[in-house]
Amino acid sequence: MPEGMRLRLSIALAGWPLIGINPGNGRAPHAVAAHERQVVVVRFCWEEACLRLPLRQRDQAAA
Repeated sequence: MPEGMRLRLSIALAGWPLIGINPGNGRAPHAVAAHERQVVVVRFCWEEACLRLPLRQRDQAAA
């Protein structure tokens, strides 16, 4: 994926709460404390030109 596209995706996702964006250079995200981070799988649909974010509710027992 081109660097410009990665940057646009990072900016688009940065507004979502509790999501830390990896800057793509191996450093850890700084936006959210480690105990509050959630793993989110992001798929970019080139044909539809949209982002789909399949967010799951956190398991309260794991919190």
